[in-house]
Amino acid sequence: MKIVVITVTAEGNDNYKEKSIDVTLKVQKYTRTLNFVTPSGENPTIKYDETITAVASISGTGGTANTVVTFNSETPSVITSSGTNGETLKAVSPGTSVITATLERTSTVKRATKKVTLTALKADIDPTVSMQGYTYNGKNER
Repeated sequence: MKIVVITVTAEGNDNYKEKSIDVTLKVQKYTRTLNFVTPSGENPTIKYDETITAVASISGTGGTANTVVTFNSETPSVITSSGTNGETLKAVSPGTSVITATLERTSTVKRATKKVTLTALKADIDPTVSMQGYTYNGKNER
Protein backbone atom coordinates (compact mmCIF):
# COMPACT_ATOMS: atom_id res chain seq x y z
CA MET A 1 0.00 0.00 0.00
CA LYS A 2 1.20 3.48 -0.80
CA ILE A 3 -0.01 6.54 1.09
CA VAL A 4 -0.16 9.87 -0.72
CA VAL A 5 -0.93 13.12 1.10
CA ILE A 6 -2.32 15.96 -1.02
CA THR A 7 -2.63 19.48 0.36
CA VAL A 8 -5.58 21.43 -1.02
CA THR A 9 -5.60 25.20 -0.49
CA ALA A 10 -8.46 27.64 -1.04
CA GLU A 11 -7.09 31.16 -1.40
CA GLY A 12 -8.59 33.80 0.77
CA ASN A 13 -10.42 36.86 -0.53
CA ASP A 14 -12.27 39.85 0.89
CA ASN A 15 -14.86 37.59 2.51
CA TYR A 16 -12.98 34.37 3.34
CA LYS A 17 -9.74 33.46 5.05
CA GLU A 18 -7.28 31.23 3.27
CA LYS A 19 -7.72 27.58 4.30
CA SER A 20 -5.64 24.45 3.64
CA ILE A 21 -6.55 20.84 4.28
CA ASP A 22 -4.62 17.62 3.79
CA VAL A 23 -6.28 14.73 1.98
CA THR A 24 -4.74 11.28 2.52
CA LEU A 25 -5.13 8.70 -0.23
CA LYS A 26 -4.31 5.04 0.32
CA VAL A 27 -3.33 3.46 -2.99
CA GLN A 28 -3.48 -0.34 -2.90
CA LYS A 29 -2.54 -2.92 -5.47
CA TYR A 30 -5.15 -5.17 -7.05
CA THR A 31 -5.38 -8.75 -5.83
CA ARG A 32 -5.65 -12.08 -7.58
CA THR A 33 -6.86 -15.41 -6.20
CA LEU A 34 -5.25 -18.72 -7.10
CA ASN A 35 -7.05 -22.06 -6.88
CA PHE A 36 -5.68 -25.49 -7.67
CA VAL A 37 -7.37 -27.28 -10.56
CA THR A 38 -4.88 -30.17 -10.37
CA PRO A 39 -4.21 -31.58 -7.82
CA SER A 40 -7.68 -30.99 -6.43
CA GLY A 41 -9.98 -32.11 -3.65
CA GLU A 42 -9.73 -32.18 0.12
CA ASN A 43 -6.88 -34.71 0.34
CA PRO A 44 -5.29 -35.13 -3.09
CA THR A 45 -3.07 -38.16 -3.65
CA ILE A 46 -0.57 -39.45 -6.17
CA LYS A 47 1.01 -42.92 -6.30
CA TYR A 48 4.74 -43.64 -6.19
CA ASP A 49 6.40 -43.11 -9.61
CA GLU A 50 3.25 -41.34 -10.92
CA THR A 51 3.53 -37.94 -12.61
CA ILE A 52 0.80 -35.29 -12.79
CA THR A 53 0.69 -31.78 -14.22
CA ALA A 54 -0.20 -29.07 -11.69
CA VAL A 55 -2.74 -26.48 -12.91
CA ALA A 56 -4.01 -23.40 -11.08
CA SER A 57 -6.77 -20.99 -12.05
CA ILE A 58 -6.41 -17.23 -11.60
CA SER A 59 -9.32 -14.98 -10.72
CA GLY A 60 -9.57 -11.23 -10.13
CA THR A 61 -9.67 -8.06 -12.19
CA GLY A 62 -7.89 -4.73 -12.45
CA GLY A 63 -4.29 -3.79 -13.04
CA THR A 64 -1.82 -5.66 -15.17
CA ALA A 65 -1.27 -9.13 -13.75
CA ASN A 66 1.35 -11.71 -14.43
CA THR A 67 -0.25 -14.79 -16.03
CA VAL A 68 2.50 -17.31 -15.26
CA VAL A 69 1.92 -19.51 -12.23
CA THR A 70 4.94 -21.34 -10.83
CA PHE A 71 4.83 -24.46 -8.64
CA ASN A 72 7.20 -25.67 -5.93
CA SER A 73 7.35 -28.77 -3.73
CA GLU A 74 8.44 -28.13 -0.14
CA THR A 75 9.60 -31.76 0.21
CA PRO A 76 11.38 -32.78 -3.01
CA SER A 77 12.47 -36.06 -1.40
CA VAL A 78 8.77 -37.07 -1.59
CA ILE A 79 7.43 -35.15 -4.60
CA THR A 80 9.64 -33.43 -7.15
CA SER A 81 8.65 -30.33 -9.08
CA SER A 82 10.11 -29.88 -12.56
CA GLY A 83 9.26 -28.45 -15.96
CA THR A 84 9.37 -24.86 -17.19
CA ASN A 85 7.34 -23.53 -14.24
CA GLY A 86 7.61 -26.49 -11.87
CA GLU A 87 4.25 -27.83 -13.03
CA THR A 88 5.40 -31.45 -13.43
CA LEU A 89 4.93 -33.20 -10.09
CA LYS A 90 6.34 -36.71 -9.56
CA ALA A 91 6.07 -38.94 -6.48
CA VAL A 92 9.55 -40.28 -5.70
CA SER A 93 8.77 -41.79 -2.27
CA PRO A 94 5.72 -42.25 -0.01
CA GLY A 95 4.88 -39.29 2.26
CA THR A 96 3.43 -35.79 2.01
CA SER A 97 4.60 -32.52 0.54
CA VAL A 98 3.11 -29.05 0.43
CA ILE A 99 2.84 -27.80 -3.14
CA THR A 100 2.82 -24.01 -3.50
CA ALA A 101 1.43 -22.19 -6.54
CA THR A 102 2.74 -18.63 -6.92
CA LEU A 103 1.69 -15.73 -9.12
CA GLU A 104 4.44 -13.09 -8.86
CA ARG A 105 3.55 -9.46 -8.22
CA THR A 106 3.58 -6.72 -10.80
CA SER A 107 3.61 -2.95 -10.33
CA THR A 108 -0.20 -2.96 -9.95
CA VAL A 109 -1.08 -6.45 -8.65
CA LYS A 110 -0.09 -8.14 -5.37
CA ARG A 111 1.74 -11.47 -5.26
CA ALA A 112 -0.64 -14.43 -4.77
CA THR A 113 0.05 -17.90 -3.41
CA LYS A 114 -2.00 -21.02 -2.77
CA LYS A 115 -0.86 -24.18 -0.99
CA VAL A 116 -2.12 -27.75 -1.11
CA THR A 117 -0.83 -30.82 0.71
CA LEU A 118 -0.27 -33.68 -1.73
CA THR A 119 0.12 -37.22 -0.37
CA ALA A 120 2.31 -39.72 -2.20
CA LEU A 121 1.02 -43.26 -1.68
CA LYS A 122 2.82 -46.56 -2.15
CA ALA A 123 2.25 -48.01 -5.63
CA ASP A 124 0.44 -51.29 -6.22
CA ILE A 125 2.48 -54.26 -7.37
CA ASP A 126 1.36 -57.34 -9.29
CA PRO A 127 3.80 -60.15 -8.46
CA THR A 128 4.40 -63.01 -10.86
CA VAL A 129 6.13 -66.32 -10.20
CA SER A 130 7.80 -68.41 -12.88
CA MET A 131 8.87 -72.07 -12.43
CA GLN A 132 10.04 -74.50 -15.09
CA GLY A 133 7.81 -73.36 -17.90
CA TYR A 134 4.87 -72.22 -15.72
CA THR A 135 3.97 -68.64 -14.92
CA TYR A 136 1.53 -67.75 -12.18
CA ASN A 137 -0.06 -64.30 -12.33
CA GLY A 138 -3.52 -65.08 -10.99
CA LYS A 139 -4.13 -67.98 -13.37
CA ASN A 140 -2.17 -71.04 -14.38
CA GLU A 141 -0.42 -70.65 -17.70
CA ARG A 142 2.04 -72.75 -19.60
